[in-house]
Amino acid sequence: MTDYEAIYPGAANYLAPSYNLVGYQVPSGEISMSIDPRTANQLREVNIKINPGEKHFEVQGLIAKNWEAMPKQHIEELNRLSKLTGTKASLHGPLVEASGVGERGWSEMDREAAEKQLFSAVERGHYLDPDGNIPITVHSTAQLPEMQPTIKVKENGKIVDKIKTLYIINPDSGKLTAIEPQKRYFPEGGEFTGQPAEFDPEKELKKINQDQWIEQLSGINRYAGFGENSIKNAESLVTIPEEAGGPKRTPEEVQQYLAMIAAEDLDKSNMPEFNQLDVRKNAKRAQREMEEGQVWLRDAYKNMKSLFDNSYIRASDNDKEKLKEFAEWAAPKVKEGIERDPAKLRDFADIVVKGLKVLGKIENPKMWVPLNDFVIEKSAETFANVATNAYEKFKDKAPIISIENPPAGSGLSKAEDLKTLVEASRKKFVENLQKKGISGGEAERIAEKAIGATWDVGHINMLRKFG
Repeated sequence: MTDYEAIYPGAANYLAPSYNLVGYQVPSGEISMSIDPRTANQLREVNIKINPGEKHFEVQGLIAKNWEAMPKQHIEELNRLSKLTGTKASLHGPLVEASGVGERGWSEMDREAAEKQLFSAVERGHYLDPDGNIPITVHSTAQLPEMQPTIKVKENGKIVDKIKTLYIINPDSGKLTAIEPQKRYFPEGGEFTGQPAEFDPEKELKKINQDQWIEQLSGINRYAGFGENSIKNAESLVTIPEEAGGPKRTPEEVQQYLAMIAAEDLDKSNMPEFNQLDVRKNAKRAQREMEEGQVWLRDAYKNMKSLFDNSYIRASDNDKEKLKEFAEWAAPKVKEGIERDPAKLRDFADIVVKGLKVLGKIENPKMWVPLNDFVIEKSAETFANVATNAYEKFKDKAPIISIENPPAGSGLSKAEDLKTLVEASRKKFVENLQKKGISGGEAERIAEKAIGATWDVGHINMLRKFG
């Protein structure tokens, strides 16, 4: 007779009628045993586990190098063994960070590598049960800490959770940082009390985004200003003011002369008044000013383009329209080599200045976002892509991607986060299928079956230490 109490002390609550304290029972035949993940010889481990009569076993691919080292013949033999003994297999996939976030930050290359590794596990796992939909358990995160750690405080007689630290990420650079509580006394939109304001991570994040946006705009403005001053200095060196008896010259004529100076081809000038100047002396100084102006404007232009690109991705529809209008105006003017053409210095400066004005009128984009939200977004993309590839290859026999909550205290270990991740993964999976011509309703039906959750009650039990 098998003694189920040897499984763990609380087993009686779930198995024995006389100790049924939770309102339902689980037949002992439904209890699954996991295999030692430290060995690639999973076939031997399964044999040991099912000999006493166990009906369910979880093959371990938790350690990626061991799982990949497991011979394909072992996988096929496990399938035959399951059929002969009437047992059922599942697979715990490799412990990889699906979002691509690591110690050094985030990179799309790391996310794609995780996607390939997970699909490899799903693909090989399919052969454990090619006639069914074998569950492939994968962790929501791998070794990421809680990204919005909280503390319990008493507020108005109630115990509530307060965020003590907020981890954030810059999606463009992939860099991570944390917002820690700071004592702020200066009143912003309120009264000065002499007491520090309550730590509000959302306000702090908004302030960081605003400050960095203003700093970037200021940098472009500074470079553009230096560039314009250099151009004006160069122009003043080669023109005689009208009040001093000089003829009125158009900006185009002055730019043409500056181009001649840059090309050291002053003999072609048809502007007689320039002969009244100390041409050699002024020409050299003007050329120096032009070169400096070009350097400043190139830096301003480079930063303006980068800011435009990053802003356009995250802009609201209204702001996107403003950016589009500017881009359509600038497109005919932005020609290859414009930043090095002395005859086009004024046009080049106008593009930078107008771009700066447009950027200054839009809402500052979210250059930093909460890491928790970002990890959910990128992990959902990974799981959805894995599910899409699996469905394309195996159709209705594709494995089920079952996302598991990691130990309490890890990233995305709470029920709300896991639910959000599953929903986001299904939504992205539906979008992928619709792009392949599958109707929305059918895609949603497939997604509900293909992506689910593994609720690890052992990991949830660890929440006790958090109160």
